[in-house]
Amino acid sequence: ASVRFEEAVECLNRAIQLDPESALLWNMLGVIHAEGLKQFDRSEYYLQRAVELKPDDIEYLLSLSALLLQQRRNAEVEACLRHAYAIDPSSIQALNLLSKALTLSGKLNEAEECLRKAIAVEPANEDFMNHLAVLLAKKRESLEEAETFVKKALDIKDSVCFRGTLSLILALQGRVDEALLQAEIVLQRPDVVCSDIQESTDVLCIAAAFDRGGE
Repeated sequence: ASVRFEEAVECLNRAIQLDPESALLWNMLGVIHAEGLKQFDRSEYYLQRAVELKPDDIEYLLSLSALLLQQRRNAEVEACLRHAYAIDPSSIQALNLLSKALTLSGKLNEAEECLRKAIAVEPANEDFMNHLAVLLAKKRESLEEAETFVKKALDIKDSVCFRGTLSLILALQGRVDEALLQAEIVLQRPDVVCSDIQESTDVLCIAAAFDRGGE
């Protein structure tokens, strides 16, 4: 696979020599270095070059933002995505990435606002609904609304991740038996991964605390 990526890079480099002002070519080169070759420093240089050539093109701003978000450079991501959102307020990609950056920065109210705007644009997006449910759970606010959102997500897609979210929300409400049931369903799923196991273990601990008369 890496050979194919390297061949693609070689072709793009030749194309850029012929047309060095093509933001599209620089962006493609950056994406391949990030997603294919995992060469993030080079990728950033190429993606920055694309943005320099077309600073108001939302596609290139989103590519750069996604790379910066992987590196947890939240302040830079916020600046980049706020610019993208100003260009296209209906961009759910910009709203989604911005909500993730704001969440990582602890700006939960702003992140919530972004997610609600994204859901208003695309109300059947199960990932946005689950993300909002997780956010509300983090804030320990509107747990009933969080439950409603994640159940809507589960109606669209029966995901291990979404069931984990539901079990956590139920546990936080002190609904021990329901939380345990959902956690056990997650642990029995054939597609469960380590992070799901950890999340379900956390739910079991929270539920046990409620069962003992804890918080």
